Amino acid sequence: MKITLASFPFFFLATFALAQNDFELTDFLLDGTARLTGDRCFQLVPDQERAAGSLWHKKPIDLAQSLDMELKVMLGCKDKAGADGVVLVFSPEAVQTGWSGEGMGFMGLYPSLGIEIDTWRNEHLLDPAEDHMAILANGNIRHRLNLAGPKIIPNIEDCRLHQLRIQWNPSSQLLTVTLDQKHQIAYNGDIVRYIFEGNSQVYWGITAATGKYSNRHEFCIEKLAYNEPDALSFNFDAATQKKLLEGENVSLEDANFPSGSNELSAEANAAAERLLRFLKKYPKHHASISGHTDSAGNANQNQALSERRAKAIADYLIRNGINAERIEYGGYGERYPKASNTTREGRKINRRIDVFVFVPRV
Repeated sequence: MKITLASFPFFFLATFALAQNDFELTDFLLDGTARLTGDRCFQLVPDQERAAGSLWHKKPIDLAQSLDMELKVMLGCKDKAGADGVVLVFSPEAVQTGWSGEGMGFMGLYPSLGIEIDTWRNEHLLDPAEDHMAILANGNIRHRLNLAGPKIIPNIEDCRLHQLRIQWNPSSQLLTVTLDQKHQIAYNGDIVRYIFEGNSQVYWGITAATGKYSNRHEFCIEKLAYNEPDALSFNFDAATQKKLLEGENVSLEDANFPSGSNELSAEANAAAERLLRFLKKYPKHHASISGHTDSAGNANQNQALSERRAKAIADYLIRNGINAERIEYGGYGERYPKASNTTREGRKINRRIDVFVFVPRV
């Protein structure tokens, strides 16, 4: 489902095709001191000591697809005595507020990716003296652990709304951040694989906190353009589901692997998710998973690789709530090709996962 929001000032249409005036507070989950300040903007923390708040959207987004977000952020009116900052967070879990003060509501959230705007200098964290931005991972706020930054930015504690834009390109694996239409910081890397362990579905939220020093932190949402995970894309189609229930051996669509690799790609992750949802829907069924390779390379190595590929799918299912007793897996190497190994496309087809499901006899 393609979600596109036109640039209505300070207005958010959530993840539905709503009329312009159908803004709903129920589209969001608020925690701590976060509250609605009008019909279009939110306050995360008031100008008071040791406050912490966060706001999360109820539905996940899919980082296997492109993302474009435009916000307006206001970090308060006190410059030298203002603290602490805000973090735009992506996480598999919604409704979380981490540590207050220097933690900015982000510290302690794991796994997570955070885009920080920090207005207070904590020297032990290697903060610059000036206001700054950084791209953070897994609730870590010490700058020696950053994915990118810290990058010094112009003073942002000026009682004004500032435009913040976040763009993610999954093809180039490039995350870019601009502030007031000027590029500030970027990170190039496989966020889905290395931060979220192959899970491309995450929630987004904004956290903020104050400590001994404070400032009022607010934001408004101008534009969102992203692909919300389509429920149908994470379920087997009717024909595939029928084959599985009738005991046929089925190749998991898109569960192909790069040559020589057992790492789950975004496509293979989606295929594993379809099987996961099927097994949750039919709790009496067990699954037998078989891994296969093309004929390139050594046969013994291919046998071991096929076993690792099957195990990667099995591990995904178990990690996401399927009892290990319901899963069996094995590898068959290059012995059972479905297509010719003389072509590139044929070899890709042969690097596959097959599955059949059954109800064990009592």
